[in-house]
Amino acid sequence: MPIRRLGPAAQGDLLKAALARPRAIILLDGYFEALPAVYHKEILWALSQGIPVYGAASIGALRACELGSFGMIGVGEIFDAFAQFRLEADDEVALIHAPEEVGFANLSEPLVNIRWTLDAAVAAQVVERQLADALVAAARRRFYPDRSFVSLLEDCAVLDPAAADRLELWLPEGRIDQKNRDALACMQRVESDWLNDTLPDAPAFEFRHTDAFETLLTGVLSHNPINDPEVLIRCKTASGDRFDALRLAAEIDALALALDQHSGQPVPGEDLVRAVSEFRQQHRLLDQQALQHWLSRNGVDIDALSRKLEESARIARARQQIEPHLNDRMRDLLVFARGASQPGDKG
Repeated sequence: MPIRRLGPAAQGDLLKAALARPRAIILLDGYFEALPAVYHKEILWALSQGIPVYGAASIGALRACELGSFGMIGVGEIFDAFAQFRLEADDEVALIHAPEEVGFANLSEPLVNIRWTLDAAVAAQVVERQLADALVAAARRRFYPDRSFVSLLEDCAVLDPAAADRLELWLPEGRIDQKNRDALACMQRVESDWLNDTLPDAPAFEFRHTDAFETLLTGVLSHNPINDPEVLIRCKTASGDRFDALRLAAEIDALALALDQHSGQPVPGEDLVRAVSEFRQQHRLLDQQALQHWLSRNGVDIDALSRKLEESARIARARQQIEPHLNDRMRDLLVFARGASQPGDKG
């Protein structure tokens, strides 16, 4: 079975993968803090197009729990633990990793791996159950980037020095990477479904287009120009009659940003204030607490949001120079893309 492996998924990545029309998609790891997380709607669109989506190990397991009723397939012990509410916190699967240049190597240990390793240590009579539970509790209290087997041994040395010595000797051979086990199990499941021609069909639910989905699609088209005619047709299917409008709006925004950045002019303060005000009104972020909640929920920090709002201000400024030169058909499409009316309507 041919498999294309990609790095951790961010928002929009699964939609890009689905637009290439694969036989199936496996979602394992993904961003959630440095970049916005994989959006539920892009998974639902893939499913609605008859593309099976499997999830395991990390954010894949979480999304499979959330979207199982829509046909996403969860695989593995971590998925089972979340599905049965034995695990509930998202940070159970969180870790930090190195850049792509060094293979996204783990720089911390996810709590699920620590849990499964300690369960194995109890079964091997290396530590007692009560101590293992105390060590899991100690690991939970640590911020996820600080979790590691080194810190686990430090916690154990405080609670039971003799057990810490036994655990240190046992760990090199006994430690369990449950996320990796589940990822391999998921790949084996998909391969089996592929070979036995049992990949699931499109589930029976109605995919509903929303402004958020169309914004995501516009972003995918804007930042990842697509020239393959077959893929373009599938993009058009994704957004129905709005595709031409969305693609034109995306191309004009990308052109506007490039032109404004090329000018080298700073963004006037009043343009930035306007962009911030429009953003707050759009998302109903009327106070600082609501803004902080939005940032946390979407996995975006204030610096990334500031850069995005600066881009928005640049685009808005450059649009004023570009749009007067468009023909009537293009203007109609832009109005349609921005939700005011249908193409051809002048109202």
